[in-house]
Amino acid sequence: MPISSFEAVVNATTTAEIQASYRRAMARLGFRNIFYAARFMMVVPPTVLQEKVEIFSTMPPDFVKTLTGRDLIIPSPWASWSRKNTGSISTRELLACRSDRAGKDTAAQSVSLARDYGLLAARLVSLKDCVLRSHGAVVLNPHAGASHDDEDRVWTRHQREAMVLSSVMHMRMASIRRPTFLPRLTERQIQVLEWSSAGKTVAETAIILGISAATVEKHLRLARDALGARTTGQAILTAHLTQQLFA
Repeated sequence: MPISSFEAVVNATTTAEIQASYRRAMARLGFRNIFYAARFMMVVPPTVLQEKVEIFSTMPPDFVKTLTGRDLIIPSPWASWSRKNTGSISTRELLACRSDRAGKDTAAQSVSLARDYGLLAARLVSLKDCVLRSHGAVVLNPHAGASHDDEDRVWTRHQREAMVLSSVMHMRMASIRRPTFLPRLTERQIQVLEWSSAGKTVAETAIILGISAATVEKHLRLARDALGARTTGQAILTAHLTQQLFA
């Protein structure tokens, strides 16, 4: 694989660019169908920041919609294995390690769904421990209808490039600035939070910014309300995690 494929992922400035660059590179390696799922900042309490699983996929939209709509991702054999292991495993090997109960459990439903869409022959790459305080995994399928032997041949030829590229993609996804579901703070709200985080009192912040103490209090309250925070300290942490402070 040319070094330009890695450069495209590294130099991307948006999540969309990262995903497009990764998709093109994996297609060159022979994997046209991708399903990536990740969570970031996992040590942050849900009371501070409730983060959803981030998903990127080039698999059929109906397959992805059914998988997410029925909440089949988390209990799937792929997710269960990736939470406990690093490296990669083929679906053939993965299913040989477990006994599906003929479609009666949720895990078996995800397997049955993948089989229905011709996507069962795939390679799972676990990105566990790749990035601090985050976890992710990517499922790679050569094409709909591919056999397990087809997947093995593609993986054998391009295992090293696929592993490194997936890790680089995940690290870029973890570090890039992304839109937040929370409202954006105003410039004044950001200022009062930043000075508060520096240990300044309301009175000191008022002098620094040339406004009244009552106005500082007002902006702190509005910032807490916007971020759903009970305290100023919680508001500072949430604003920092959503990359709204110290830009």
